[in-house]
Amino acid sequence: MMMKREILFKAKSIDTGEWIESMTIEMGTIESTKNKLFMDTDNDGWVEVDPNSLSQYINKKDKNGKKVFEGDYDEDGNFVIWCDECSSFEFGGVDLDTKEVYVTCYQCQGDFSLFYSIDDFEIIGNIADLK
Repeated sequence: MMMKREILFKAKSIDTGEWIESMTIEMGTIESTKNKLFMDTDNDGWVEVDPNSLSQYINKKDKNGKKVFEGDYDEDGNFVIWCDECSSFEFGGVDLDTKEVYVTCYQCQGDFSLFYSIDDFEIIGNIADLK
């Protein structure tokens, strides 16, 4: 049986600061836009986005049914991060007051895994909003 996976990204619009979701992202192709990132939207066409806010959907939903993206965090400062060592999305820890990451991967430390903890996760923001 082939497993289907939704490919989706989100990033913040340069113009409005609003989050945009799209499955299509592209770097600019002409001289004036070659260092800029764009997302294709149904309503507005191509919109320039902040590359530092680009987040991938991890094909999971939080306890309220909201799609979970890389960088999303909960009230305890647990946030979704890609871990190269685990080769998967996992939870890290960020201090929401100082905005400092204090754990890069709980799974690597022998603590809890995103896979077993995602049902209790409730998104309150994305770390791109903390910067």
